[in-house]
Amino acid sequence: IQQEWELEEAGDAISSPAIADGVVYYPTDDQLYALDIDDGSVLWTSEVVGGGNTTPAVSDEIVYTLTSGSLYAIDAETGDTVFIFDLDRPNSSPTVINETVYIGDSTGLNAIHAQDGSQRWQHEMDGTNSVHTPAVEGDTVYMSNGDNSIYALDIEEGTQKWQFNTNSSSENLVVRDGTIYTLTGDDGDENLYAIDATDGTERWAVPVPGAISAPAVASGTVYYCSHDTILHAVDATNGTERWVFEEESRTGFPAPAIAGNTVYVGTLQEVLYGINAETGEKRWSFALNQDDDLDSPIGPPAVANSTVFVETTGDPL
Repeated sequence: IQQEWELEEAGDAISSPAIADGVVYYPTDDQLYALDIDDGSVLWTSEVVGGGNTTPAVSDEIVYTLTSGSLYAIDAETGDTVFIFDLDRPNSSPTVINETVYIGDSTGLNAIHAQDGSQRWQHEMDGTNSVHTPAVEGDTVYMSNGDNSIYALDIEEGTQKWQFNTNSSSENLVVRDGTIYTLTGDDGDENLYAIDATDGTERWAVPVPGAISAPAVASGTVYYCSHDTILHAVDATNGTERWVFEEESRTGFPAPAIAGNTVYVGTLQEVLYGINAETGEKRWSFALNQDDDLDSPIGPPAVANSTVFVETTGDPL
């Protein structure tokens, strides 16, 4: 493994990039960058001030990205603004399915027309917690908002189908083949849940002390990072542990990414690992602090064209 390129002259990194059609869309605290995937050259920039640790979404040649109070739709080719939709303290990445953008804020979950920014519906929530990044499968949108519950909403109208109560708050959800996977809790009381996506019943739950990342799911396995080891893999059907990857007591952060038969994860000790997804054996490691700066990863790696893209606290990307 070797470094291909890095983006140096940019604002502070705030989230993972999105990649589509040979372009890397990368938000910083002062601009959105469109970069050539092969050499990192800047294709255009848009002076959209980033808001929080949220990853852009790309669909039908439009990039959707957040500021601290608005959703921006940006033309993917030119960087021009298509529309702006005002939000109240958004805390989720946009999810785009079937010409609709689903985005949460402190008032609830919003469904927005992806082309013109008109609101299709809003599911209002009580309290002040912002809705986390929603997940969509079939005719249902799934979300959580920090109130110890997971909700299933009708995709067309936003009406509630069911509610599942967890032991503590959950953040990002992953839905695969009719099952929702989510990590909940903190301070040693973490749990990994598998929930039936159709009716909201619990399929299984296992304690996962020290878990710190959102889960990633592929080929019947759930992967997550923890405080005491880098990466865990458990059976998606019953939660039994398949393997644990640890090396020199390094801490995995913040969430793994999967491509092919490799799991990619960065650590707080400034190392990027490629791990065999089936066996948990290390394929390779790469030191992120090539110039002796502190280069810990900020968000999950993004993988495309046999290249891993990592945003760090030193050189942004």
